[in-house]
Amino acid sequence: MILRNNKGTERDFDILFEVEKNNKKYVIYKDRLTENIYGGRLEEDKLKVLDDSEFEFINNMIEKLKG
Repeated sequence: MILRNNKGTERDFDILFEVEKNNKKYVIYKDRLTENIYGGRLEEDKLKVLDDSEFEFINNMIEKLKG
């Protein structure tokens, strides 16, 4: 997947998983260059920054997946 920021810079990412909750779609993805993992809320084909409660929801989900 290729994502473009507001400045037009493109980065190549691997989608790790997608989650839907309350008609909102969340994407967790990994940067191929840095190997960092990021998350965002997908709205109108654009990734938005997570608010605190969304971040906590995604973080809790990842912790549960880790076992």
